[in-house]
Formats: sequence, C-alpha cells, structure tokens
Amino acid sequence: MADTKNEYHLYIHADDVGEENQVVAGSATAQSSGTGTSGTDGAGKTAQGAAKAVKGLISFSTAAAFADNIISYELSQVNLRTGAAEYEQKLQFGYSTAKKLYGIGAATVGGAIMGGPVGAVVGFLGSTMSTLISYAQRANTLRTQENLENISIGMASQRAGVSGRRGEHQ
Repeated sequence: MADTKNEYHLYIHADDVGEENQVVAGSATAQSSGTGTSGTDGAGKTAQGAAKAVKGLISFSTAAAFADNIISYELSQVNLRTGAAEYEQKLQFGYSTAKKLYGIGAATVGGAIMGGPVGAVVGFLGSTMSTLISYAQRANTLRTQENLENISIGMASQRAGVSGRRGEHQ
C-alpha cells in the first residue's frame, strides 16, 4: 500500500491591507515626470500594510487581555466583599457565556474576512462545536463528581454502621 501524505500550504496575501485608495495610473504630473504613483514599490506597501495590521491586532489583543484580567479579578472579589457566593457564580457564568459568544462571533467574522460566506459558516460551526464539546465535557465531569460523592457517602455510612441495620424509629 502506498504511503500517502497530505500536505497543506497556507498562503496569506495582504496586498491591499493598510493601503489608501489611489488612482491606478497615478496623476498626470507623476507620469510626465516618470516617478510613478509613489516612492515605494508594491512589496514595500504590502510590508507596511502588514505591519499596520499586526500592530492593530497586537494592540487589540493586549487591550482585550487587560480587560479580561480586570473583569475576572472584580468578579472573583464579589464573594469576598459581599459574602454572596451564589451571586459570584452567576456573574462568572454570565461572563463565561459572554466570552464564548464573543469567541464564536470573532471566529465567524475572521472566517468571513478570510473566506467570505463559506469561511464565515466554517468559522461559526467550528467555534460552536468547540463550545458544545466543552459544555459536554463539563457536564460529564460534574456527573463523575456526583457519582464519586455518592460512593463516598455510602462508604461512610457503612463505616458508621448504619447500612440497613437501623429501624424507622431509631
């Protein structure tokens, strides 16, 4: 049997990232002087546009991480400040849900930018499936913890000597 190997290549073209709209042929004065539309070539423009895009991405991700850190800290302080543990859990669940919805939206927008409508659908489905899998895993963990707790309670009852030997009135 032949050894088949799949290779995938990803090419990112950022030809128009960060460029301003310009006249394709340039102005009449630039053509007559023979200078062209600008002093930089196409590769220079692409590199400048990519650098601007990366700077914007880095600044956004830094700000998002900073905001996430502040919000998470403030939510973790609710129980310490008010004693309302259930309220803190509700707030943390709401924030977690909002973050997951934001992730789904970001994946959808990113997919739309990279692949149009098909990319948006792929981004949405991929992120949604990831979120559903994480919820299913968490539910399974909670069921396993509940089963372990029931077994522990049963064993503690046996050690205490109450496994079916007491009557209704004792």
